[in-house]
Amino acid sequence: MPPLIAGLLACALGIAPIHEADLDTFADAPEAAAAPYDEAQARADLEVVLAKVGREYLEARARLEAHPEVSAPLLLERLEAVPAPGPAARNRLLAVLGAFRRPEDAAIIARQIRAMAVAGADAAVIENWRAVLRELGPSALEAISSLVADKDLEEPLRANLLADLVVVYPIDRIDELLALVGLGEPTIRRELAHALARRARAEAGELATMATAIDARMVRADLDRHNFAALAQLRARISPADDPAVHDVLAGLIARGELPFIVRAAAILALGDRPQPSGDQVFVSLVEDHLRPGAREQQESELLGWLALTALDPQRAAAPIARLDLLRAESPRVAAAAYGKSQAPTAPDARLTWVATSQQHAWPEVRVAALDRLQGPCDRALERRLTDIADLSRRQGDEEVTVARAALAALGRCGGDAARAQLTKILNKHKLDQDRRSEAGRQLVKHHGAIGADEVAAALDREADYAVSLRLIRALRLRPTAATPRVYTALCEAAATPELASEVRSSLEALFTGAQRRCP
Repeated sequence: MPPLIAGLLACALGIAPIHEADLDTFADAPEAAAAPYDEAQARADLEVVLAKVGREYLEARARLEAHPEVSAPLLLERLEAVPAPGPAARNRLLAVLGAFRRPEDAAIIARQIRAMAVAGADAAVIENWRAVLRELGPSALEAISSLVADKDLEEPLRANLLADLVVVYPIDRIDELLALVGLGEPTIRRELAHALARRARAEAGELATMATAIDARMVRADLDRHNFAALAQLRARISPADDPAVHDVLAGLIARGELPFIVRAAAILALGDRPQPSGDQVFVSLVEDHLRPGAREQQESELLGWLALTALDPQRAAAPIARLDLLRAESPRVAAAAYGKSQAPTAPDARLTWVATSQQHAWPEVRVAALDRLQGPCDRALERRLTDIADLSRRQGDEEVTVARAALAALGRCGGDAARAQLTKILNKHKLDQDRRSEAGRQLVKHHGAIGADEVAAALDREADYAVSLRLIRALRLRPTAATPRVYTALCEAAATPELASEVRSSLEALFTGAQRRCP
């Protein structure tokens, strides 16, 4: 008996799994072989299966399963009897019927799955019945399809059943499933794409068949744009990273200006996830075509160019960014992407100019992107400028908290005593908001070792705002270097406040060992 059916029995009846060797022993017992197995014996065994447990049940079931030509019609008769058998009896009957794996029983098993799902049965039990359907292969297509289409079933179950459908679908009819890719409810769409990709990657021959079917489908003129876009991404997903044919297919789609925006965008995303061949100019050409002045004012053009820019590696992005002056682009997504692909200058004056220019942009995400590119060490002038941006009490302070936090993160990366002193001042400036102050504390812990952690511990001692205290306590567990005596003392003093005690325990356990994981 297959392990699957043993598991099904255990789940359905709540008894120990039946091992194949046990059933073989029962099936081969002298009393079973003494006379031909007939309808009378089968009916008697059915009664035992419905009423008994233990050895009697196992022996009767083994005989039923050994003679499906006799027992299967009787099982169906009992399942369809009036009055109908109760749930427990039905489960026992179906457990035996499922063991036969007869194609003609697929619809009955599908009805059982539906009934169990509607009744709220455990997913593991339903999975056993799904496995029985899968073992029927293509003969279960209609039954599984009916379940997938049943809107009364929950989406996660329908998605799992769709994966089962992909498993049993004949590969020579795979175009029927490809026609559905990208359509329907989000959960169903995702699972169909996942299941097709899993099947393609499992066997090289099926991968080649599916790739050919996708390519053939993508040249059709009547293709739904959502289906087209999803197929482009599936084509990339199923193929090896070094497959040049995929690059050519996707690059060809990108170059076809007459295609719907969603298709070209999907092709850009799919190609961007793959290694870029040396000297490849697909994305460079897209950036220069779609982000040139006059073109980037059109929304679709801007989006295509932006997607291409984000897909470029920084080295290749440098030339088009400079030629098109994209750091000064009005579009926040374009300018932010340009800064994200650019290397901040290292010369002191050039870095100050970089910061000054970027911080004039109207959109905070652009200002953040520029600050994120700064690396230490820093000179005093840059440290002061970053402090000005982060400190709202100063004339040049940025009102956007996200920008202030980016400036503090850059100041943390500067390293050195001067930067640490500036971070400490902001941490202890109580008129500033909790976001700026707690971010300063985080940077002290991340970049300034035990000394920085002790500064945070000292601030925690003086802090009256519970929200700030909680953030500082969490910040202390960012680095093991924060495990100092000063930090231990501050945490234990904070533990006396009930609102802080839980976070204190988490930080003590993260930082310390032995007795110090608890306060005295």
